[in-house]
Amino acid sequence: MKFIHCLFLAVALFIGGFLSGLLAPVPITNNITGSLNPLQSLAEHIYSLPIFLGALAIFAKNAFAVGFSFIFSPLLCLVPVITLLANGWILGYISLVTTQQTSFGYVLAGLLPHGIIELPAVIIGEAAALSFGTTLIAYLITQRKPVTSFKTNLKYLIISILLLLPAAFIERFITPLFLNVS
Repeated sequence: MKFIHCLFLAVALFIGGFLSGLLAPVPITNNITGSLNPLQSLAEHIYSLPIFLGALAIFAKNAFAVGFSFIFSPLLCLVPVITLLANGWILGYISLVTTQQTSFGYVLAGLLPHGIIELPAVIIGEAAALSFGTTLIAYLITQRKPVTSFKTNLKYLIISILLLLPAAFIERFITPLFLNVS
């Protein structure tokens, strides 16, 4: 599948996950709160690190996730599809809960500074994973020349990872200023 088609698919999957997080959230119970505790624990650990190391940890976590999706995408593209849906759902759900507890402005202040770079970077990386996975699967089935080359998909993966670096530093250095936290 061409990269551009995978990009549109990645956007659609992310938006679908986001809308499901907003429109059909799971009620907050001990089970749901418990299942989100690892995310909260990770965030608390990253924010307890010195600021520069925290930014590097955020970058490493995000780059690993995109790289993992790319490597395992030939397994029926399940990893990038699940990643896009899950990240969209988590963002939608946390946005809904945070808006109910604080305000929509607080959600925007916490998301926009770094999210304006990070979200497109993740979507580009996952689109590269989808393109790589579908291309490899199609090649294995048809034995025809791939529509999108491995080099093209790798180029978009590298662009994604490079964009994640400034997003991580913005997330750790600038976003907390908007939220009045450190």
